Amino acid sequence: MPTPLVTVLMPVHNGAAYLRASVDSILRQSFADFEFLIVDDCSTDDSPAIVQSYADPRIRLVRAHERLRICHALNLGLEQAAGQFIARMDADDISHPRRLEKQVAYMTLHSDVALCGTWVRRFGTADPAYVDTRPADFESIRAYALFNNPMFHSTVMLRHETLEKHQLRYAEEFRNAEDYDLWTRLFGFGRAANLPAALLDYRVHPGSVTVGASAAMDEAACRVVQRLLSPLRGELAPEMVLFHRHMGTQRLYPAPTMDSFLRAERWLERLLRLNAEKHVYSDAAFRAVLGDIWFQLCYHSLNLGWEVVQCFLGADVCSSTPRQKSVMVLAGVKRRLRAGTKS
Repeated sequence: MPTPLVTVLMPVHNGAAYLRASVDSILRQSFADFEFLIVDDCSTDDSPAIVQSYADPRIRLVRAHERLRICHALNLGLEQAAGQFIARMDADDISHPRRLEKQVAYMTLHSDVALCGTWVRRFGTADPAYVDTRPADFESIRAYALFNNPMFHSTVMLRHETLEKHQLRYAEEFRNAEDYDLWTRLFGFGRAANLPAALLDYRVHPGSVTVGASAAMDEAACRVVQRLLSPLRGELAPEMVLFHRHMGTQRLYPAPTMDSFLRAERWLERLLRLNAEKHVYSDAAFRAVLGDIWFQLCYHSLNLGWEVVQCFLGADVCSSTPRQKSVMVLAGVKRRLRAGTKS
């Protein structure tokens, strides 16, 4: 069989509930030159049988002899992969039909790009489905990474040659944020991009890592954040690193206090000044990312009163768009009117 251009890498451990829909979404891709490497990590459910029920020759099932967990399972897949590009896929998500086609086209055209992600459509909870976005260009991705993971793991396509040349692998010590760690190390060897379209449906359910391991994810992610903050500010107290991460992911809320809100404003403005002095990040991209974070912080703090709107508009870090400013003012006015009616 000729060497495929793409290896689609999917680890699975007891994923039978959603596995068939995920596999089908890959086999129905408009781009066909791929191998589908599925690493079964000692499943005790019907996952292996579901994979073996397909007759498609592009599927290659690798079965671990002992429980590996996510990092080692992914690294096993990277060692086995034959493709020039490696496309990640999770066993509970659904890729849109032209996902691989669009990512291959982009990475072929941009030889300096080492990893390419996309936006996602989150679904599966009682809340309505919605599109979750990340910055598209590299400088904004780097700046956003200072606060949160800038790529959705199961959307990413990686350049295999870059991984091999620099011996880059998932690190077990960063499990639960292993992708965040890898992307930010990879930034030193190639550029990154996110295609501004939701090319994957990201399923949210009780078994999701983001649902079930938030404390462990925070702990690992904070070590990534500390590494990224060091060129700007040096070593920070663990409490401050956690505050920074929570601030960047809007998880100081829904119960903010005026003290925590004003502390966040001071910290963002300090970061802005530090970057102006040290030029770690593109000034325009950094200011835009901080402006977006400031908008989200203020919007989720409107219950504190009209002072939040005034702080939003007057802060040095406020570089929000006219639309964001209008949204903030209108939301503040509506909340103020409701509070006046109740009194």
